[in-house]
Amino acid sequence: MKPKRGGDTEIELDRQVAARIRALRLAAGLNQQQLGERLGVTFQQMQKYEKGRNRLTAGKLILLADVFGIPVAQLLADRDEIQRPNLACIVHADEAGGLPFTQREAMQLMTAYASIRDVRKRKHILALIKHLSDTAAKGPGVFVEAA
Repeated sequence: MKPKRGGDTEIELDRQVAARIRALRLAAGLNQQQLGERLGVTFQQMQKYEKGRNRLTAGKLILLADVFGIPVAQLLADRDEIQRPNLACIVHADEAGGLPFTQREAMQLMTAYASIRDVRKRKHILALIKHLSDTAAKGPGVFVEAA
């Protein structure tokens, strides 16, 4: 029989670290396979890390911090203590020819989104973003009034 993991606080901390790793990976434009290769683990192991099912060793935390260019403490910090990531501010244009965005903006968006635990709130935010992007795609000066 497997020993029980720590208390609720410990499990919540594991979930927070897992959510940060996922947000950082997505913002960096990496899939689980690519990040796993950089850490020397399989994509299945990355899935377990990102879901908080398996804990990361100190060595893996250091490697992750190096991959993302952030201090290790940022992976472990409370949400309110997280510093802005130290990513290069490289401008990209989306495939549809939309406005450019930066990795920093994408990172901030993903980190903030991943920290929202309420599933309904996340769905509402996603719907709002999709609505705004659909409105923007119709061209400048188009205003769609909310119902």
